[in-house]
Amino acid sequence: MLDICSFNQKNTTKLKKYRTTGLWGEVVAINWLSRRGFMILHTNWRCYRFELDIIAERSDVLHFIEVKTRTGLQFGRPEESVTQAKLRKMKAAGGSYLHRYGERLRVQYDIVSILWVKGKSPEIHLIEDIG
Repeated sequence: MLDICSFNQKNTTKLKKYRTTGLWGEVVAINWLSRRGFMILHTNWRCYRFELDIIAERSDVLHFIEVKTRTGLQFGRPEESVTQAKLRKMKAAGGSYLHRYGERLRVQYDIVSILWVKGKSPEIHLIEDIG
C-alpha cells in the first residue's frame, strides 16, 4: 500500500535562503515548545496537498502548529501572514491527521511567531487557539 502521508521529508540543501529562514524558525519553535512541556509528535507532516509544520501534545490537547518566521517587520509581524485561507488549510490537514490517527477530545490550532532581527535574540510568541 502506498503511504501518501509523510513527515520530515524536506531536503534543506536545495532550498532558497528565504526557505532556510523558515526551516531555522521551525527548529527554534520545536526546541522552544519542548522546553515548555509540549511533546512533539510530528514535524512537517504532509498528506495529499496539506501540511502541518508541527503536531504536538500538551495536557491532553493536540496542537496543530503553524510556524511563521520573519527577519524584519517590513511585511508585518510573522503571525499576520496566517490568513483565513491558511487556517482553512490547517483545519483540513488537521482533519486528515485525525482521520488517520484517531479522534481526540480536544484539538487546537496555534501559531508560533518568530521575529529574528540580526544581532538580537529571536522574539518568540505562541498564539493559541486561533480558530
